[in-house]
Amino acid sequence: MALSKIDVSKMITGVTPLTNGGTGGTSIPATNLASGVTGTLPVASGGTGLTSGTTDQLLKFTGTTTLASSAISTGKVLQVVQGTSTSQFSTSSTSFVKCTQISATITPSASSSKILIHIMGTVQTEQYTRDLFMDICRNIDGGSDTFLSGVNSGFLRKYDGGTTIEIVNGNMNYLDSPNTSSSIVYTPAIRFGGGNTPWSRVWRIKYKTNNNSHGDFSMTSILKSIIAINPNAIVSVEENNVDKIQWLEGTTPINKTEILNKQNELKANYNEKNIKDKERLNTQH
Repeated sequence: MALSKIDVSKMITGVTPLTNGGTGGTSIPATNLASGVTGTLPVASGGTGLTSGTTDQLLKFTGTTTLASSAISTGKVLQVVQGTSTSQFSTSSTSFVKCTQISATITPSASSSKILIHIMGTVQTEQYTRDLFMDICRNIDGGSDTFLSGVNSGFLRKYDGGTTIEIVNGNMNYLDSPNTSSSIVYTPAIRFGGGNTPWSRVWRIKYKTNNNSHGDFSMTSILKSIIAINPNAIVSVEENNVDKIQWLEGTTPINKTEILNKQNELKANYNEKNIKDKERLNTQH
């Protein structure tokens, strides 16, 4: 059987009607999508149903088949700032003191902004059986400092029991609502909290005749001698040794000779009182 070849480009002429799946024309005109398409494509057909939107806003369903431009109402992270340091900071103060080597400064975009603070580092005490407390300090536009925990124990307490000193993580997290759009400086803060010690350590102690006090207040102690000279002294004395005195919180140091002279005076008065007490007891018997 023989096959015949047909040249379609030459044999088929004219147009195919629309009713037969054709275009009804001899060519398909080009369409400019930028200017030739008008109207909107409905949401139900996969469109947005919109001809325009608003800058910095999102599309939001306002119905099952309608979309509209809407402002962002959910939270967002606008700024991330940080401060770093490899320096060490120490204090013997019983009040919170800012660790000035490290801080972070941020200016909120609105007074309703919330600031999430993360502080990470390590802490330790210089002796075992000591307390250390940590807090976060906030300063707005150079004003007064605010310690965010609002309590004397701060956000974190570190205590070494036994006879060892450990370095531990000193991490704090806090979500702050500063209610300002001014510049804010956040700084970690620490304070010494005292603790059980092998020597006497006194903070703002005043001698009372009923001995309702703390620390080594025996009649012959260096501490008692210091308080006898300056009742408002804030001082630490190790091992009842005049050469191991720490003058704290701005207390004016007292000359060692004056302290020892006062100690001898107290000893003499104490011994004289004991002798009189014994004589009185002997007389009564």
